[in-house]
Amino acid sequence: MNRTRTTVLFRAAEKSGALLAFASDKPSRILAIALLPFASFLFACAKIPEGRTAVKSVHLSGLPLGANGEIEKGLATQRTPRFLGTVPWFLEYKVLDEAALAVDLERITRQLRRRGYYEAQVKAARILRLDPQKVRVEIEVEAGPRVHVDRLETPGLNQASFRAVRAVIRSLALRSGDPFQEDAFERSKLAIVDALGNYGYAHARVKGKAEIDLATHLAKVVFYVDPGVEAVLGTITIDGCEKVPVEKVRSALQLAKGERFSRRELQVARSAVFRLGAFSKVEIRPDLSNPQSKEIPLKVEVDESALRSISAGGGLVFDVLRLGVNGQVGWTHRNFFGGLRKFNITLRPGLTFFPTRFNNLVAPTRILPENSLTTRLEQPGFLEGRTKGFLDAAYNVYPLIYPSEEKDPREETVIGYNEVGLDAGLERFFFGRTLKAAIALNWRMNLPFAYQGEVVEGLERVIVTYPELKTQLDFRDDPLSPKRGLLISNSLQVATPILGAEMTDIRIQPELRTFLPLDTHQRLIFATRATVGFVFPFNYGEALTGTDGTIDYSSPAVIEDQHKLLFRAFYSGGPNSNRGY
Repeated sequence: MNRTRTTVLFRAAEKSGALLAFASDKPSRILAIALLPFASFLFACAKIPEGRTAVKSVHLSGLPLGANGEIEKGLATQRTPRFLGTVPWFLEYKVLDEAALAVDLERITRQLRRRGYYEAQVKAARILRLDPQKVRVEIEVEAGPRVHVDRLETPGLNQASFRAVRAVIRSLALRSGDPFQEDAFERSKLAIVDALGNYGYAHARVKGKAEIDLATHLAKVVFYVDPGVEAVLGTITIDGCEKVPVEKVRSALQLAKGERFSRRELQVARSAVFRLGAFSKVEIRPDLSNPQSKEIPLKVEVDESALRSISAGGGLVFDVLRLGVNGQVGWTHRNFFGGLRKFNITLRPGLTFFPTRFNNLVAPTRILPENSLTTRLEQPGFLEGRTKGFLDAAYNVYPLIYPSEEKDPREETVIGYNEVGLDAGLERFFFGRTLKAAIALNWRMNLPFAYQGEVVEGLERVIVTYPELKTQLDFRDDPLSPKRGLLISNSLQVATPILGAEMTDIRIQPELRTFLPLDTHQRLIFATRATVGFVFPFNYGEALTGTDGTIDYSSPAVIEDQHKLLFRAFYSGGPNSNRGY
């Protein structure tokens, strides 16, 4: 056994044996002995390659505020990661490469200059040897004064329309008085092209120049703008549709020959076609080959995805209410009877092992079957190209579990429900994906029955009919994997006595979600979710107030009001609540 491996095993034994030193009583000693193999595995240090030197740490000093994290992560010379103060076997030591370190020093000064520190320099770079195979790298930087923008000029921009000029000014990432940053300089050039492109200037071109005066630490920034001619849309061709009707794609695009060219509208149209759910790829390519052309042909290229799919899965529920298992089988057709209608049917059977639960580990006395059958039919392009119509139907059978610690589980009354639900409504996006609105008419009927025992007096069927308006403002950078921004949504329901329903109330639930990256590479995201709900009943709930301050919970009137409130109140917990977020 070589010297390095002997040292590794000695360290593992020494650190693992330290567990016993803290075990002062018999139970602790038993636990410590049980953890010895795990501790030995955890603290077995990784082996440093023969003839190489490991980097234990890298320290940079003198960097301006906000630049430290980004610059450190961009270096080839990295410190060795550690876990609980040591380097486990499953991690590798970062070895020292002096040639790579020399390149890192040049990279540091270049990155600082991109941020406007044009006199930045590395004053010192030291390699401190800690032992024969480990070093600490120290880099001392002097950033110097920062260059700021003195003047910003845009010659040629006056040839564009007033609205286009205003949009360009608003889009600039660099302004007079700002610290000069090369990234912001490049972003501003792209922003000018995009802003002009949104107002018909499809052939807009921009060249930029920055003159840096190191004596005054000021910069003169000039963007030479050539808006080109104002253009409109030309012929629109669609390629790639084989099974999907071309008319549905053209209707979702909502682009017509002769309309003003707009880059923003092209992106909105592309998103609308994606939301049809039938394509894995959508590209809209304007033909900009002729800079003098006032008519821009468009070519829309799509790749159809599979029109049919089957899904299957299963799960386990084990919490303070119940132990249960469930499965799921689903079938989806994305062109049901043509017209891009999407039809989905999902079956979720399950079993609840009553009364077994997390805080009551006993053998079940009864197995309660449950099931959920849901269907959904969606029609894109309903009434107009970007409005989706939907129709939902569901039939559910499930138990309502309220465990009691006082009663024998065999004598408890376990209530279940047969639930029938029907929903019909419309959904549309506005301003791209910023605003989403859906309006629907919902109908629910709940019929109580007893899995065990008898249904008590007052538990009658409950029918609720309510129009619902859902709105959502989306200011996130990405709807699927958000890293920055916020999402504001609201649900407004008005229970109405129609279609056999008797309950009337107003139910409101606003919600706010925020996303903020905590590191420069946006790998760690701080997300929050807050919601509040309000229910204003008009023809139920009086029995729960009590006339003399007391409530008789055995009264049929009280039971009836509690039963109605069961389907309209708000509850915390579960995967969709703050606790489950």
